[in-house]
Amino acid sequence: MKDHVLVVTESGEAIIAPASPKAFQPVSRKILLQPAVRAYPALSGGRLYLRNDRTLAAFTLQ
Repeated sequence: MKDHVLVVTESGEAIIAPASPKAFQPVSRKILLQPAVRAYPALSGGRLYLRNDRTLAAFTLQ
């Protein structure tokens, strides 16, 4: 994810976009968890960790 921004919305959608001061232009969007995702995401060892009030999930980033 070098030079990209990862955004995780409260509705459980993960959005990846190039880091740019000009515009936010997503290149990937995917719903990963059911709402409401209020915890901060964590990145470690090439994995993205997300949780909501019922689930803790790990996703491998490529």
